[in-house]
Amino acid sequence: MGGSLKLIEFACHGIGQTPLLFSLYRTNLVLLRFPQLEPQTFPMVELLHSIALDFPPLRRTLGNLSEAPVGVIPSFVVGPENEELLDLLSPSAIVEMGNRSPVFLYGATGVGKTVIGLTIAGRWSMAVDNRQITITTGSDFSRQFAHACEADDMDRFRQRHRSCRLLLLDGVHELVGKGAAQEELINTLDELTERRCPVIATGPKLPGSIRGIRAPLASRLMSGASLQLLTPGREARSEILSELNRTMGTLLSGDELSRLVDQLPTSSTATQLRGVLIQWLHQQRCVQGLRDDSLRTVIENQQKARIPAIQDISKAVSKHLGVKISDLRGATRKSNVVRARGLAMYLTRQWTSMSLQQIGEYFGNRDHTTVLHACRKTEGDLSSDVELLNASEELRQNLC
Repeated sequence: MGGSLKLIEFACHGIGQTPLLFSLYRTNLVLLRFPQLEPQTFPMVELLHSIALDFPPLRRTLGNLSEAPVGVIPSFVVGPENEELLDLLSPSAIVEMGNRSPVFLYGATGVGKTVIGLTIAGRWSMAVDNRQITITTGSDFSRQFAHACEADDMDRFRQRHRSCRLLLLDGVHELVGKGAAQEELINTLDELTERRCPVIATGPKLPGSIRGIRAPLASRLMSGASLQLLTPGREARSEILSELNRTMGTLLSGDELSRLVDQLPTSSTATQLRGVLIQWLHQQRCVQGLRDDSLRTVIENQQKARIPAIQDISKAVSKHLGVKISDLRGATRKSNVVRARGLAMYLTRQWTSMSLQQIGEYFGNRDHTTVLHACRKTEGDLSSDVELLNASEELRQNLC
């Protein structure tokens, strides 16, 4: 089979001994032995895998990667929820990536799309004699394209993006509203495909579901292997917390780690789990209290942090749409302010437990019927206003 044999022993209490159990998992043969275990108490076993983060050698890259990124931990913990990654990162799949190209990774903020994309690119580069790759983002591609057009320097721009042996484009959704840049990317993808050069791209959702991404570009990006990355499941979260607990020196006991895993939001990412342990360290250093009280405080703070305050929502909306908070809460009826105010009211209604009356009081003592009308209008506008929809999605990812 070409796989490796792993022996995992579990010390379990009971009488008798079960037969050996064999599980063929991908290319690894896993042998599980449960000594002294009653059949009726046989546990459910989840297999976890760890993917080392192998980033491309900087000397072989062109683009905006000035230094190798640092992961929360030096590996990506794969639970059953993300097990398809094992196929995508197998040695044979890496070498033959041109047959699966373009590879499109999508999922919520913080699930690891960028580091996995870089790892795929790095392993491919090493597998094919360190061939040159180009790494860029959607916003940088658009900005550099516009600059090349103004400076009449398209040859250099296309040399960078079309003559590479692999292209990694992080954040396709950043091209929304950039029609000319999307057309340029379509032509770039066509040329790379003709030369059988792999392409890796990332985004928050499938390209066909991103409003403002043109159909020809979406169809090209979805013509290869698409994979959704999910937040770590319980077993993966437990492993991530254990590794962070060891490397950060937080010295949480097994029971305390288990409490964290059970009580923290199931949508927690590795970055958020690290934030929990940083809070724990702060509590222990600054508050002379019981460990149990500190742990309870950390859990409560993390749960509360998932619900943004109306002040944070209005501040984020004003910054994102370029209006003043005083105008949002004031009486002005300028169209751009009304649009931003409606979005702030809508998001507050969606994300908090505040009543229409409370929202209206914050936004200049407006009547609850005014708030209801603004929320309904914004909801309708989200189906046709691409900029407003993308603003809503980005604010959700940043605030929730």
